[in-house]
Amino acid sequence: SDLIVGTQSGGLLYYEGKAYSASSIAVEEWDTQEKHGFKVFPNPASRSIEFESALPVREAHLVNLQGQVVQQLGAGNSHELRLPAGMYYLVVSFHNGSTHTEPLVVQR
Repeated sequence: SDLIVGTQSGGLLYYEGKAYSASSIAVEEWDTQEKHGFKVFPNPASRSIEFESALPVREAHLVNLQGQVVQQLGAGNSHELRLPAGMYYLVVSFHNGSTHTEPLVVQR
């Protein structure tokens, strides 16, 4: 089967005819500590995620690869995931008006 993966710069990578298992897919760690003091873990995740932030979080949500919001997370630090396995983007809005987007892999 084919695999399409979004890149950090907004592009897409296409892998034709290769078989991948969910256990072989991972997310490269981004250096987000420097910009927002933000960290999400675990990643890949299965049932829940937690995040730490130097800035106060106003809200957060998860977006699928089609750009649709699939789960609202609110402002807390610990969140239960109600999503099927797949690749998502965690979008976090801070009280100072800035936003941060980070890839998140959900494994079941």
